[in-house]
Amino acid sequence: MCCFTLLKAVFKDSSQKSSRRNSYERKRTIEQLKVCCPYAILDIPEEAKMSDIKQARNRKLKIHHPDKLNYASNRVKKNSEELSKMINRAYEELSEKRLRA
Repeated sequence: MCCFTLLKAVFKDSSQKSSRRNSYERKRTIEQLKVCCPYAILDIPEEAKMSDIKQARNRKLKIHHPDKLNYASNRVKKNSEELSKMINRAYEELSEKRLRA
């Protein structure tokens, strides 16, 4: 399954009733995303330069940072926290690869 499809699944419409099944599906989706390719998470090509990687990280964090979502519900804030952690993890992984190369 594509990373972007998984991201859409994490940020489902918050108007739906939350149930035990929905929370299980959300946790499973997040686990699948953690295994996902860091290039897909940051939405950049594999031959991107370090400056492009940093710009992509900053762009994604501007959108998904939990402090920017003052109007949102707690569920959306929790999802955005998890997503921002994944973005940072992807950035760290790619920056380590670039430094070692």
